[in-house]
Amino acid sequence: MLASFAKKNEDSFFCDNESQVFAVADGLGGLPFGDLASKAAIQYLELWTQARRSDNWEGIDWQLLMKELNHQVIQTGQISAHGLGIGTTFSLGMIRNNNLEISHIGDSRIYLFRNGKIEQLTTDHTLETFAIEQRQFPNDSDIPAHYKHTLTQCLGQRELIKPEHTEHRILSGDRILFCSDGISGPVPEEELIHTMTVRDSPEATLDQLIQVTLENGAPDNVTAVVVFAE
Repeated sequence: MLASFAKKNEDSFFCDNESQVFAVADGLGGLPFGDLASKAAIQYLELWTQARRSDNWEGIDWQLLMKELNHQVIQTGQISAHGLGIGTTFSLGMIRNNNLEISHIGDSRIYLFRNGKIEQLTTDHTLETFAIEQRQFPNDSDIPAHYKHTLTQCLGQRELIKPEHTEHRILSGDRILFCSDGISGPVPEEELIHTMTVRDSPEATLDQLIQVTLENGAPDNVTAVVVFAE
């Protein structure tokens, strides 16, 4: 498994090729200290991964891990952010036995690219998604623009969170993208497919992806992890 990563501004990421654990976290801009929130989540994941290396990887309780991450973000807000509420998205993937196990909350995304096609493996936890699911508007085009960027779930919430946990079969030649909405927002799907499939290495793919995002305006922080399945 080969991976590369990039970061611009305050978002955080995790890329561990040895353990095949990858993640992106996007601190909420609508709350103070978003960078602290994303860093707290990623730092806890790093410690968790290091501890797991000395154990086996079987029997992971992903629900428990997300609860622990949520508690860590809440505690960081209390200690380092003067008791203010802070929050972050969190999209985690671990590859083992040719399966990608995902734990996700928020609107960062994990994409799978296979045979020239794209599949979004995560759900956007936004008001837009909720409105579509509940059929609140006659047409999707009637949904207010701000719904797309208003989260219904994130790490840092004191109330019960309901992260998404899924598993996907990975084939040789698959390419996986973990990214914040700083990439998924400005880059259209067709351009994303081309960018993710035209280069021969994660590093070159990532360089082009960042360039394309910047050319499309890059209105937000740009954070990505690119993984090639061997």
